Amino acid sequence: MRHIFVLCKRSLIIVFISIICFSLVACKKTECTVSYFLSHPSFLEQSLKKCLSTDHALSHKQAKQCVLAYGARDRMKFYLDQEQQDPEKFGESILSYEMRAASSKLALDRERQNVRTLEAQHVSWGVLSVAKKRFFQAKEQYESDQRTVDTVLAIAGLQSPE
Repeated sequence: MRHIFVLCKRSLIIVFISIICFSLVACKKTECTVSYFLSHPSFLEQSLKKCLSTDHALSHKQAKQCVLAYGARDRMKFYLDQEQQDPEKFGESILSYEMRAASSKLALDRERQNVRTLEAQHVSWGVLSVAKKRFFQAKEQYESDQRTVDTVLAIAGLQSPE
C-alpha cells in the first residue's frame, strides 16, 4: 500500500512539473513574434546581438527567432525611415492608426453586445454562429490595429529626446 502512495505522489510531482514546463514554454513563445519585437525594441536589439554573436549552429527554435528578429528589424527600419523623411506625416499616420484602432474597438464592442443579445434571446444556433464569427473577425481586426499602434508608438519613442 505504501508503494502505491509513493508512486501516486511521484506521478503527481511529474505531472505538476510538466505543466509548469509547458506553461513556461508557452510564455516564451509569445515573445517570439514580429509584433512583440516591434513593440519591445530593447528585446529586439538583445535578440539580434545573440543572433550575430552565435558562433555555433543554432537550434531550430533559435534560428526561427533570429528570422523573426531580422524581419522585425527590417520593418522597424521602414518605419524609422518614414519618420525621418517626414516627421509630421509620420505623426499623422500615428493618429490615423489610433483612430482606426478606436473604430475597430467600437465595432468589437458592438459585435460583442450583439452576441450577448442574441444569446439572451435564445436564437437559433445558425444565427448565433454567424454573430460569433463576426465578433471574432472584429476581435482579430482590433488586435491587429492595436499591434500597429503599439509598434509605431514604440518606434516614435525611439527618436524622442526623453
